[in-house]
Amino acid sequence: MEIGQRGETRRALSFIGEIGMADIDQVRHWRLRATELRTIAEQFSVPSAQDTLRRLAARCDQLADEAEHKRRARARRGAIERSPG
Repeated sequence: MEIGQRGETRRALSFIGEIGMADIDQVRHWRLRATELRTIAEQFSVPSAQDTLRRLAARCDQLADEAEHKRRARARRGAIERSPG
C-alpha cells in the first residue's frame, strides 16, 4: 500500500460519523453512506482503494437492508399488539 493511498483512504472514511444516526433514520443513513462511498471511489485512481470503498459501500447497503428488515418487523409487531382481539 502506498503512503498516499493510505492517507486518501483514511480521509475518505472519516466522513462516516459526520451525520449522527439520531438526525436521520438508519435506513436513509446507510443508503446515503453507500452512495457517498461509491462517489468517492470514482474519484480515486488507485484500484485497490476503489475496491475497498466499494466493499464498504456494499456493507452499508447490507446495513440498510438489515435496518429496513428490523423496522418492518417492529411495525408488524406493533400492528399485532394494537389489533383488537
